[in-house]
Amino acid sequence: MKQLFIIAVIFTLFVSCGPSKDDAVKYNDAIVEQEMLIINKEDSLIEAISRNQSDKAERLYKDFVSQINSSTEKINKTDAFDHEKAFREAALELFKSYKSAAENEYADMMKITRIPDEVYTKEDDDKLIDLSKTVFDKLNIELGKFSKAQKNFADKYKLELTNKSK
Repeated sequence: MKQLFIIAVIFTLFVSCGPSKDDAVKYNDAIVEQEMLIINKEDSLIEAISRNQSDKAERLYKDFVSQINSSTEKINKTDAFDHEKAFREAALELFKSYKSAAENEYADMMKITRIPDEVYTKEDDDKLIDLSKTVFDKLNIELGKFSKAQKNFADKYKLELTNKSK
């Protein structure tokens, strides 16, 4: 009888020592915060590009790249939650896609924004549109994977995901 009691106490302690729901919420929010910081920088950059504000776009492009690097570093320093790695890894893959887009398509967009108005052509405009579509398609795939990993994390830890505005 004593052995059964000791096993029950140990089991109870083991179960109660696991991560709390509040811990899971904080972990989720920390990852999403880094994602939103990147998205906000990207939104500002896109707006400057679309308004043909090349000087402003240059500064915002640097801010965007810096935020990607900073967010990646923060998530890299974050441990897996309760041995759950998928959500963290999906965030890192998403950030890697942002970095790839910044170094490739957005860098090409920046070159186009530097073209003086008097020599800017319809082909330049078409190229800008093609680059935008490529970025959208590339990031949409990773955003889908990230959302799925977040939903799985939320389901596992019984979290209710809400859509907070920026």
